[in-house]
Amino acid sequence: MKLYRYIALAALLHAALSLAQEEQRLFAGTATLLDNHSGTAGLYETALKSPSWKQVSWPNFSVRATTTTFGNGSPKFLLGGPLGIVQPFNNPTGWQLLTDWQMTEVLDLVVDPEDAQTIYAATSQGVYVSEDRGKTWQARKQGLVNPFVSCLLIDPKQGHRILAGTEAGLFESFNQGKDWALLAFADLPIRTILREPESWPGIYWVGTESHGLFESFDGGEKFEQVEMGFDSISVYALAGGGAAEPIYAGLFEKGLFRASSPGENWAPIEGSEALGTVLSILPLEDRQTIFVGTHQNGVQRSTDYGRSWESFGLRGVPVRTLMLGEADWCRP
Repeated sequence: MKLYRYIALAALLHAALSLAQEEQRLFAGTATLLDNHSGTAGLYETALKSPSWKQVSWPNFSVRATTTTFGNGSPKFLLGGPLGIVQPFNNPTGWQLLTDWQMTEVLDLVVDPEDAQTIYAATSQGVYVSEDRGKTWQARKQGLVNPFVSCLLIDPKQGHRILAGTEAGLFESFNQGKDWALLAFADLPIRTILREPESWPGIYWVGTESHGLFESFDGGEKFEQVEMGFDSISVYALAGGGAAEPIYAGLFEKGLFRASSPGENWAPIEGSEALGTVLSILPLEDRQTIFVGTHQNGVQRSTDYGRSWESFGLRGVPVRTLMLGEADWCRP
């Protein structure tokens, strides 16, 4: 009798997990190619099982950053791009611009995990901060040698520590971006930052333009370059990196590299070079399924830990962001 109970419980848990996965949606933020103005840029959503993409944002709003903040008791999307930042809003278009002409070219967005009212935006003119969920913004670039900021990261173990990847190195701030100081990589363009969430003082990975991938096991005091077998390579995306979890790096024209866990050796994923330039990476919890967003090959999916890949739609446009969520997140 106990065996039957265990089997029934396992079946219920499997059914609940399957239902949760069915309710989840895959969201992709796409940009516009320089020679393509067809209106294909924007935020798209689809079911996880098979691609049936539907545009859910303003047409031709080029998306370079996506995150969520809370509104009306549930998560809501924030989208960043060349025009600024938009959020779902109850009007005929369904979206509202939160920024003005002074704040454009938004490249990354992060929400303070301890205060959902506080949002940080990386832009080509520096870092901007809102402490009222996007109603007002203040420029924060004191100490930045070059104001072009590609990416931001809030340290999950030191909420007051923020890292900014700029065209002139990796900078850090301990006072909500009011002051910045160089941490590493003077004069190197930084494209992406990742931190292992539980380690102390912290394991970090930093992707650069033309200078490859670096990792630090001491909170960023010292970085070592990862041997990737190229004299010059750009790293545009990083993902994974939890304790004993694989870490993925998306490269310019070379597909994916992977380390099986923090501290392990990095190696190319065989066959992934056919993906081309990888701009975004989304590994799922089962560790077998990986979605990647590419520059021209759309979304690609692997269900066997990267051994093979299949097209998942949106070919021909740069897919800069990938995210799991729910349909309500893009509604007012």
